[in-house]
Amino acid sequence: MVIQYNNLPFKLAVINEVGEWDYPAQGFAFCDDIEDINNGLVEAEIKIRENSNVFLQFRSNIDCILEMDGFDGIDIPETRHDDGTYLQPSEGKVKVFSYESSPLPPGLYIIKVKTASKNYFTSFEVLPARLDDRAWQIMATDVFESIKLMAFQLAVQKVSVANSFYESEEFGVLLLKMNVIDQYFHKVIAALDDLRLNPHSKISKKYVLSSKAEQHSIDFQCNKLNSMKINIDRGYIPLRYTDYQLTENAYVKRMVLSLDKVMRLFIKEINEKKIFLEAKVANDFYGKDKNTYEYNRNCRSLNFLELYYSKARKIISIINKLKEALWFKEVNANIIQRVPSQSMLDPRYAILSRVSKELEGLTIKYDMDNRLSFIWHNSAKLYELWGVIKLVEALQNLGFELVEGLNVDRIGYELKISGLASGNSFMLKRDSLEIKVTYEPTLLAAEDKSGIESDPVYTVGKHVTPDCKIDYFYNLEDRKLYMGSLIVDFKYRSKYAFWNNYRENCRHQLMSYVNDTRSKNISNRNEMSSLRMRPVVSVWALYPDRFNVDEEETDENLFIKILSFVPGYQKFISRHLQGVLEDYIYPEIEAVGRASM
Repeated sequence: MVIQYNNLPFKLAVINEVGEWDYPAQGFAFCDDIEDINNGLVEAEIKIRENSNVFLQFRSNIDCILEMDGFDGIDIPETRHDDGTYLQPSEGKVKVFSYESSPLPPGLYIIKVKTASKNYFTSFEVLPARLDDRAWQIMATDVFESIKLMAFQLAVQKVSVANSFYESEEFGVLLLKMNVIDQYFHKVIAALDDLRLNPHSKISKKYVLSSKAEQHSIDFQCNKLNSMKINIDRGYIPLRYTDYQLTENAYVKRMVLSLDKVMRLFIKEINEKKIFLEAKVANDFYGKDKNTYEYNRNCRSLNFLELYYSKARKIISIINKLKEALWFKEVNANIIQRVPSQSMLDPRYAILSRVSKELEGLTIKYDMDNRLSFIWHNSAKLYELWGVIKLVEALQNLGFELVEGLNVDRIGYELKISGLASGNSFMLKRDSLEIKVTYEPTLLAAEDKSGIESDPVYTVGKHVTPDCKIDYFYNLEDRKLYMGSLIVDFKYRSKYAFWNNYRENCRHQLMSYVNDTRSKNISNRNEMSSLRMRPVVSVWALYPDRFNVDEEETDENLFIKILSFVPGYQKFISRHLQGVLEDYIYPEIEAVGRASM
């Protein structure tokens, strides 16, 4: 039942402080059943902007307490009690959430007031500051899905048969199945073929009717059977034969049939990927003309699939031959008895059992670090992490292979992901070019500490922590040359707030990254020549403007680009990264090549 504000035994005001302005909400309705909120009878009249200061003014003349979603994520004395986390009535206002420690991501939440006789419920909504609900959800989902894919790639590439061909969006868990087949292929083929020719067997005896002339080797059982028959002209004789009806043969038949089923499913999965890639290659006329990375990658992936399609077909072929064997047809697979331990030592059984189980139960589980879950609560940090991941993925789309990155531990088929902390980096390679993408690096302040192996860039300014730094390296024979850097900052705010508002420090911060950075190790230049150059070739400020998703502003004099970077509209960033390569890095590499001739 909906209860109007005037009929409540308490008064509650929710004050949202955004910048210099207060936005109070009061006079809203409650209900006495939370299902009324779930069914939409009480709408969220309280709107709170994410990452902002929120105050509560809770007053009452009776004994009651207020519980609110998000209280478990804050630590203030007014809500901390021995028997729980709640707020008691008082005359003043209490600051419960702040910009620095906002515990709730955008969404709908509940406020509950408990009295001695009744509970009251209402809802409130946390609104995204810079994104609509759809874009925020895309960003949040994208971060965790991309992290899982990167973790999967890094975990399997060292043991996989396909580390140079791996493309997560095309192969997924199918890659691990390929790895299992590659690992056991020859042993499986040999085991299946040997079982076809040399199954387990024993010599058994059965009794058949025969003429009197043939009854010269009868035994006790023959006499017993003959005493029970009427026809005296014919009698039973023992006949020895090779018996395949054994528990271990029934067991191996079940294994082979299971492997047959798994392999046929594997072939179906590969065939679906083949058809998809064949269509992409056939229709990619631009790629054929321009020899693009994507076209070449699809061709390599298709050849790779063909290889494992062929291997899978060979296994199916030998299984079909085994299924045609007389002993295999005769054996009843439904004999469910304990297999003798001596028979289980047969290495053919062991290899088939292992392969079948690994292929059938192949799934990947992810264990996310708590720090990654906490990022959901802070959209500004979530936007930073999303941005770094999209930059790495964009570089992968340009043909760079991810070789180092997230802190991932593989335990069986469970991947424990420790997350991305300040100073962590991704390393990508393509031919002789290496790219290092570092999240929240701390720029060196002293030139004597800089170097190729540590960090080739240092700063003489006061701004030392960009959100992301991308360093470019070129391997020339046995030398590793530093070619330049790109610095990227993610601004989860309006463009005016960080660029046109001169009271803010952000403009000076971006300019400092351009003007105050130094390096003594640029390309193959000497120290003096390097110090006269800018090591940071460009600085980007990426911000989300959902009303203008393709806005770009470039200040050529300041070497600064300001780009609207909105979840769902991020593919254009590959073009800008390619521009850095073509405008700055490739010319430097060509100059190195000319100097070394």
